[in-house]
Amino acid sequence: MSFWARFKESFYSPEFYKRVAHEPLSLGFKYLVSLLAIGALAVSGILAFEFIPFVQDFSNRVVVDVVAQLPEGLEFYIKGNTASTNATSSEPIFITAQFDATTTRATFVVVDTTQAFSVNQFGAYRSYVWVAQDGIGYVDDTGVSFTPFEAETDGLTLTREMVVSGITKAKSYLWILYALVVPVLFLLFLFINMFTFLSLLVSACFVWLIAWAKGIKLTYKSAYLISLYAITPSLLISFLGFLIPGFGIPYAYSVIFLVVVALNLDKKLFAPTERSE
Repeated sequence: MSFWARFKESFYSPEFYKRVAHEPLSLGFKYLVSLLAIGALAVSGILAFEFIPFVQDFSNRVVVDVVAQLPEGLEFYIKGNTASTNATSSEPIFITAQFDATTTRATFVVVDTTQAFSVNQFGAYRSYVWVAQDGIGYVDDTGVSFTPFEAETDGLTLTREMVVSGITKAKSYLWILYALVVPVLFLLFLFINMFTFLSLLVSACFVWLIAWAKGIKLTYKSAYLISLYAITPSLLISFLGFLIPGFGIPYAYSVIFLVVVALNLDKKLFAPTERSE
């Protein structure tokens, strides 16, 4: 029996559920793995379709919005663990990049090598990053952090042209990221969805209870086999939740599963030896 035939009958077919209750577990595992793989591929493909344009737009803004704000001919040096620039003005260089509309910070990076780092001054700049005279301050999950210049960076020289060239070269390798997006997301979603097999160990108990209430005697193995197919509509709802923002029905996953089980367990189709006395 093909995968698509099993998929179609998993929604409603008491005869189908009577048959699968006695099949080898391997067939049920094969069906559910195939379903999870198809769902993971669909979700990862659609998310990648949204992710790639975002990365392209972000990379373009880095070049246009950020690099364009660096003064022509700017050079940056680190000598004796102290940074300096060849800027003729002592005024800080502010680089804006509004990546988050809700942020309270005015700038993305500020370059001010005329003074050493201080938390108070960093707060006054309202920036994510401050390239100071003695190191780099930045905002992270813990608050404000500071990394001083050390021997490894001594003698470093950067120019505006080097920065532009480096970013342009990095953009040329973005195709590698694009090529990895779908397989990485696919493997991630597939791995997460594999926990469905564990959750069905509990769901099988509810299948057994529904069968008992209908006067049908099932083994735990048969109840688990039925759950491998009855979970199909619930998984489709779950996949739609990933793809459609705001889509979701409270308790739909569990309720739909129980309804499918109740509708497809027909006492008349089970042999007398499988019914409770």
